[in-house]
Amino acid sequence: MTGKKDGVLFCVFFVVSFAVYFLSLKNYFINDDFIHLDFVKNFQGNYLDFLFPHVRPSDVVTHARYEPFHIYFYAFLYPFFRDSFPAYQLLHIAIHALNAFLIYKIGTRLNIRAAGAFIAALFFCVYRLNSQEVLWYASLFCTAAYSLLLAAFLLFLKPSRASQFYSVGLFLVAALLSLRAPQYVLLTGAWLWVFRKELKEQELLGRKLKTYLAYAGVSAFSVICNLISWRHFPNDIPGFEFDFFALWAFFLNLVFPYQSGTLLKTAVLFLCCGFVVVHRKDKAVIFLTLAIILNAFFWFLIFSAGHLPYAPRYSYIAAAFFSLLLGHFLSGAIQSGVTAKKLIAAALAVCLIGFNAYLVVSQDIVWFKYLSVRGKKLAAISRFEAPGKKQVFIADDFFSHDPNLNYFKDELEFVSEMPAVNSGVFPVDLERDRYAEYFGPDIGRQYWFYPWFVRKVCKDNTPWC
Repeated sequence: MTGKKDGVLFCVFFVVSFAVYFLSLKNYFINDDFIHLDFVKNFQGNYLDFLFPHVRPSDVVTHARYEPFHIYFYAFLYPFFRDSFPAYQLLHIAIHALNAFLIYKIGTRLNIRAAGAFIAALFFCVYRLNSQEVLWYASLFCTAAYSLLLAAFLLFLKPSRASQFYSVGLFLVAALLSLRAPQYVLLTGAWLWVFRKELKEQELLGRKLKTYLAYAGVSAFSVICNLISWRHFPNDIPGFEFDFFALWAFFLNLVFPYQSGTLLKTAVLFLCCGFVVVHRKDKAVIFLTLAIILNAFFWFLIFSAGHLPYAPRYSYIAAAFFSLLLGHFLSGAIQSGVTAKKLIAAALAVCLIGFNAYLVVSQDIVWFKYLSVRGKKLAAISRFEAPGKKQVFIADDFFSHDPNLNYFKDELEFVSEMPAVNSGVFPVDLERDRYAEYFGPDIGRQYWFYPWFVRKVCKDNTPWC
């Protein structure tokens, strides 16, 4: 019966995720996507080389890092999906729904009411903060790695020795798939610290600590291999950044990632903090809060601060635990004995889920559309039958001198402005005036978050500045 119920729950989360992301099936590859596609399409070397960090880097975008399963993941999918963006996107939506299901299961393991875990999973499915992660082919391997991390954590919460063994195995695969896996050690460490008394009473603390040491060993292996890779291919060595402004932006946009002012975001953040203080004796609340904070510190204080406030794909795990925290609070109010409290909490849950779903469906992420249109135009021209290579004028914009254009190198020849004018070739430009009619005069303002925290002011309506 449990298996049937789990199947129904996954189907519910998939249907909800598909409903808010179905428009994305009409989109196309962008940015780093073409680098991945070009690599797996044309690579003629030995794939085993990626297992050795000093031989070949396994991130084709940065030409550094040690993530061998990152390459294997895309290489495995390419023969089946080729350059069909809808196929990859449908898989991405399914993995996102799986993550929502895992969040539900983790919530029930943390003794959160089933209603609260269900609200959390539904909210996670439609949460606008997650849309960059779900819409980008280049993030597909990360979403898959997060599935492994969440599944590993779910198994870690179980008491049996077999669960601990399989949990370490999943974490090892996740660490080989994505550099983001080591944050899991912080997550499990927080859980052990919060629930150490209960584990000791159940005589499980020793077993869990052994599992945790295995996680630490896997993370150490990942870190050492990455140091070796960066030593031999120093193209993506992260600089030290200590920016509390970016950390503050992370928390504000985690709790309220909408086009709203600083005052409203701050008020919502302090409201959430108030709920945490009121429920500070609830160990699930303590753990979920620590999980969110540690995720922020992992990214903003260990690796990078300045870039990440407007790259919400890095907040995917934080969003998972924030969703559980939100569901926990709302379900507690809904199941309380006060009628007014029940109605307010239920209405708030419906509004949060409905408003996020509306934003994802109606806007379909301007930033993604803006760039995917360009990719579609280039692909359409490259497939147009004509003798020889077709010359294409590339203006001095985001795509100028971009390695993504290598994907079209066999069909198109990119020329600068002067030769294009002189030779009279077909101009392919971003057509800013035309796009402004659809997206508004200031495309940058419709980026992921309101641009109050972006230090560099957008002067040309481009959303990536």
